[in-house]
Amino acid sequence: MESVTLSFDNGTVVIKGDTRVPNSSWDDRIGAFRAQGLYYNEIVEFLNKSSVPFTDNCMDLVPCPDLKTEVKLRTYQKRAIKAWVNAAKRGIVVLPTGAGKTIIGMKAIELVNHASIVLVPTLDLLDQWKTKLEKDFKIPIGEYGGGTNTLEGITISTYDSAYLRAGELGNKFNLVVFDEVHHLPAEGYRHIAEMFTAPYRLGLTATLEREDMMHRELPRLIGGLVFGLKPSDLAGKYLSDYSLERINLDLTPAEQIDQRDWIELGDLEAFRQAIWTMVHGIVSMHVLRPDVEWKPDLLDQSIEGIIRGWLTPKHARQMSTRQGPQE
Repeated sequence: MESVTLSFDNGTVVIKGDTRVPNSSWDDRIGAFRAQGLYYNEIVEFLNKSSVPFTDNCMDLVPCPDLKTEVKLRTYQKRAIKAWVNAAKRGIVVLPTGAGKTIIGMKAIELVNHASIVLVPTLDLLDQWKTKLEKDFKIPIGEYGGGTNTLEGITISTYDSAYLRAGELGNKFNLVVFDEVHHLPAEGYRHIAEMFTAPYRLGLTATLEREDMMHRELPRLIGGLVFGLKPSDLAGKYLSDYSLERINLDLTPAEQIDQRDWIELGDLEAFRQAIWTMVHGIVSMHVLRPDVEWKPDLLDQSIEGIIRGWLTPKHARQMSTRQGPQE
């Protein structure tokens, strides 16, 4: 039996040899099978179970020191980590705001003890995670976002930067922690999970379900729900007691106009996703035409310029307030 060789190419696994593996398709351009990076672990498991000899050149992990932290877990955090480990270190943990999802992410990084990347939706969250990780792990933390691009054993990135650079970062980490994972199923962002080869994946969120029902994609991308608690489960001991009260207010004519502007912001979300769809097409073209020069920094600036140029000043201010700092 001919030996199989695995390699990484712009977010995909290239399989050279006479063995057809699951979730792959034939690529006439290179005379080999190709699969999304997402399926790397399944491909390795298939080859091992089938006793097919293979050479694995796919992963190019970032050098990583021994990862230790002294964070103390609460009882429910221990249960969450145990459930994730029992699910082969893949899946989603849902906890209310203030319940310590960051601590769970840090413990997952310590348990895997290999190169890890944390993905966040905003620069504010990037700064918060970086401060916490530097303090507890006491090592340099890599950063992708806001014009900074540095790789370390633990790296933090915005979803935007991770998407633009998935072709180069996709095989560098064994663990991906998706903070605010409900963002991941969006048309552009889901390609991050598809292009990364990391076998271990953890999603963290307080609000799993999306109105467009795209959260149904998450089990394929990172694994299903492994642990979840509601605010009422922790109120009185770990979170403050609370009550919900609805108060109806009459809006002035000016406020009613402003409210209509907020409704129009829904169109901006659709526009932004359209932009990322365009970017994915460009990235795919780069895979097809590797001779074309690829400049993600310029592309990042162009996208932001398109979005900001399309917005009115009023919408731009509202979008900034609503979404937080963007690259």
